[in-house]
Amino acid sequence: MEEAARKFARRILMIHLALLLAVIGIIYAASREVYDTTREQALKQAEARQLILAGQTAKGIEAFYKSILNDLDLLRQAPADEDEGAVTSEKPTTSPTAPPNGIELKPFFQSLMGSDSRTGNTVTARLYASILWKQLQGRVSLLFRVDRDRLGKGKLDRELLHDRGPIQMPLSPVDPKQIHPREIVARSMDWLRAVDKPTIGPFQQITVGDKTESMNLVAVPTPERNRLIVAAVPIAYAQKRFIEDLNRDGDSTNAILADETGTIMIGTNPQLVGREVQSLKDPEVMRLATDYAASPTKAVRTIEREYVLGGQKFPPGLVAIEPVSVGGKKWMLMIITPLSDVDMVVSQIFRRAVYWAIFVVFSMTAILVSSSIQLIRGRIRLERIRHDVINKELKQAREIQMAWLPQQGVSIPSIDIAAINHPASHISGDFYNWFELPGGRMVVTIGDVTGHGMSAAFLMATTQLLVHTTMLRLQDPGRTLTEVNRQLCMQVFNGQFVTMLICVLDVDGQSLEVATAGHYPPLISREGRFEGLAIESQLVLGVEKESRYPTERFILPASASLVMYTDGVLDVRSPEGKRFEMRRLIDSVHGRAESAQSLIDSIVGHVNHFRGNRPLPDDLTMVCIQTQTQPAEAGVEAIVV
Repeated sequence: MEEAARKFARRILMIHLALLLAVIGIIYAASREVYDTTREQALKQAEARQLILAGQTAKGIEAFYKSILNDLDLLRQAPADEDEGAVTSEKPTTSPTAPPNGIELKPFFQSLMGSDSRTGNTVTARLYASILWKQLQGRVSLLFRVDRDRLGKGKLDRELLHDRGPIQMPLSPVDPKQIHPREIVARSMDWLRAVDKPTIGPFQQITVGDKTESMNLVAVPTPERNRLIVAAVPIAYAQKRFIEDLNRDGDSTNAILADETGTIMIGTNPQLVGREVQSLKDPEVMRLATDYAASPTKAVRTIEREYVLGGQKFPPGLVAIEPVSVGGKKWMLMIITPLSDVDMVVSQIFRRAVYWAIFVVFSMTAILVSSSIQLIRGRIRLERIRHDVINKELKQAREIQMAWLPQQGVSIPSIDIAAINHPASHISGDFYNWFELPGGRMVVTIGDVTGHGMSAAFLMATTQLLVHTTMLRLQDPGRTLTEVNRQLCMQVFNGQFVTMLICVLDVDGQSLEVATAGHYPPLISREGRFEGLAIESQLVLGVEKESRYPTERFILPASASLVMYTDGVLDVRSPEGKRFEMRRLIDSVHGRAESAQSLIDSIVGHVNHFRGNRPLPDDLTMVCIQTQTQPAEAGVEAIVV
């Protein structure tokens, strides 16, 4: 019962555990799907915001430089200073409204001058330059004119306001804390000579002493001879206005502005400024820059891992690349914002989903545990009730079986008889019996039904009844077995059969009649020595209906001992696996015993010692008989161990 209950409990627990694992797997898959879907949607929204942010920043940078170009383009139309000796290739006009220097002024400038004299032109030019310088402050650090005819002819250290060097008329105050215009011109001569239209120069870093300044030059050619209006635009101005505001929340946002050559002009990390984009070495960033160089269009990508720029680590982020069109050039703006904001929103949603998932798992666990406990308890109660019913039925069957076995001795004084029946299970398939026939003869039977349990017990009872009634009628062992075999073959016992031995003892006549149906021959003593009775074995009962069983007759000694047994005695196994066998059985009954019961005890003692703690493999049944000249008080005892 306990083993069956344990098996059921294990099966139920395994089933419920499998169900729980399935529920956990489904919930995990659903939670993962919620997380992935939510993160995908959040990434799409973040990518859209990122593109908008990059686009607005790019447009701001474009407008910043375009406004400088526009202002300089207006400045280059101002009248020339008389001190500069400006001349044109055009002939002076006699028109009263034309200026003496031959440059036709626009109505706007005419209203500013208020005079047609050269002095008026000079004052107006300076006034207009002053107004524009005020407009350009905060965007431009230096504003000056350059005479390209004189580039490389004068000494740059003498290029002041009224010198005849290349720098003429600085249009803005020269701050001693800033890089002097002569340093800028000295490092930009080749580019200045090549300017033929309003344009923006390449990025450059100028270092003088301990001062380093990153800038772009904006140059506009004037209609006056071979002159340029040049403005120095510090990169720091654009960075402060458009880039620094991107990183209000800390160091996580990274921005890079590179010119058309791939040189980084603006970088959140100062170590990046002046380096080539291709030198960043981070594979993700390099791949994005390479893709942009091949096709300069806006794009947004996701970097799912940490990346390193200029020796500084940045968390995973969204990268937006936006082209910046400035002065006919294509710059690249790259803005990388962290994914932490996206992950934070997704994590909040996913955390709530996980909380509910945990609640569902615990609820399902509680339900499954409760149901499994109830099922196991119910099965244990059922097994206990079934066990009690079976035990009760087996007990009753054993009682019925024992009732079929003889419970008292014989009335013949010269015969002492004892028996033992030790079942391997609850109910034995072995049986024995004895009863008297007219004329003082004694019938002793022993048999073995194949199998164990209730079916063997029913066949045993049927055989017992048939043998008893048939023997009383025919009074011959062989004829009795023949009749019993015929009767059993007419019944249906699912292939079971019976081995049987019938002995008829006539002590007064000193005769022994024996008939056997596949059973072991009895042991008989002669002069204190036991040996098997030489009888011819026949077919078992219940197999062949036409079988005949002869009766064999022997002389019974005056004081004889007989041992009748089933195969359960010989099949006993030792702890080493050896069989008890016939030799050990004969050795265990050597000599003359005091009584039939002492023979039983001697054999049982040897058997128990031989098998140790091993269980009996088969029912152990024996009947021992002693004939004597004097009456014995010993009777028969059916022993059940």
